[in-house]
Amino acid sequence: MCPKVKQREDDTRSAKMMLKFRDEKIHRMDALVNNKLPAESYLLQENKTLSQEVELLRARMDKNPEVTRFALENIRLSSQLKKYAVCTYNYITL
Repeated sequence: MCPKVKQREDDTRSAKMMLKFRDEKIHRMDALVNNKLPAESYLLQENKTLSQEVELLRARMDKNPEVTRFALENIRLSSQLKKYAVCTYNYITL
């Protein structure tokens, strides 16, 4: 399967999961407002759902090749910056 097609399918699956989480949140908020759900139970469920959403976003970010490329570029630039800082410090202290 083409990588772009796979990426598109993963993005679609991720978007569907996000919509599901949001829809569940709306239903819980409605139940809370209508006194059908205790506040403590709502907060526990909300925490669980937000944690799942964060994990989904992390997985999505980890699979994104552009994010990986930027991360590697940042590591390379940080390394260069440290080298320049050491050289500058050594030059100044001479």
